[in-house]
Amino acid sequence: MDEKEIKAPEKIKISACLILKNEQRTIARCLESIFNFCYEFIIGIDDQDSEDTQLEVIKFFQAKGFTSGTDEGSRKSFILMDQGNAIKTAWIYSYTWEKSFSKARNQGMDMASGDYILIMDGHEYIPETWYNIGMSRFINMMEAFPGIIRIIGKERPEEAHLNLYLQPFHGQTPNNFFLQPRIYLNRPDIRFNRDAHNVIKGVDQEKVIHCPEIIILHDAPEDNRAVRKDQRLEMNIKALRADIGRNPQDTRARFYLGNTLMEAQDWTKAIEQF
Repeated sequence: MDEKEIKAPEKIKISACLILKNEQRTIARCLESIFNFCYEFIIGIDDQDSEDTQLEVIKFFQAKGFTSGTDEGSRKSFILMDQGNAIKTAWIYSYTWEKSFSKARNQGMDMASGDYILIMDGHEYIPETWYNIGMSRFINMMEAFPGIIRIIGKERPEEAHLNLYLQPFHGQTPNNFFLQPRIYLNRPDIRFNRDAHNVIKGVDQEKVIHCPEIIILHDAPEDNRAVRKDQRLEMNIKALRADIGRNPQDTRARFYLGNTLMEAQDWTKAIEQF
């Protein structure tokens, strides 16, 4: 691919925010896939994780020419310089898992300084091309984003966001795609809520821009996925039941609880939620 295609646009700064645990085998591929169009990387690593994930992250940025910046104990920075100017920054910090994806993601978003925030997981990646469309399509979309949200945003353009296509269970059945909001304006009132199946608050679902040419592939290793499954099911069932306890009319929580119970093969309790 022509390097000129994938240089980050000068006027648009995108901060990539990731939270990681045991992602040492996939994180380099993830970071490589978004490296050229992000100017800042905010990477939280679970403090119960082994050192392997952090070592792989540091190794990736050092191989790209980053040098060590500030060291604030639980937060370290690495900087890529060009002619005396910092052109990219990576922040690596430690977070304590509180059984809430929203809290973990929001902690990283609070550190971001870019114009927009891209949410990624360490076992996801964006291929350089998809259906023969280069990453320049994504850059062009981001360059046009401010003008588009002014058109569709009306009184509150900051409520607009960008959807990308996600392919879950890559290489397996179901081999499908669904739209997922992944890019937001960096504003303190746009943050995640709900502990399980978290949703973004501060945006309007009607003010969404689709970028169907860019696909995020979800490809966690089988053993990693298997280890996490039971933990995820237990945590999500507890969190969703707590949501319903606070609001019995919470149809979103009931829908996801039913789906989660079906995944756990608790069919009787699952059908009660629908």
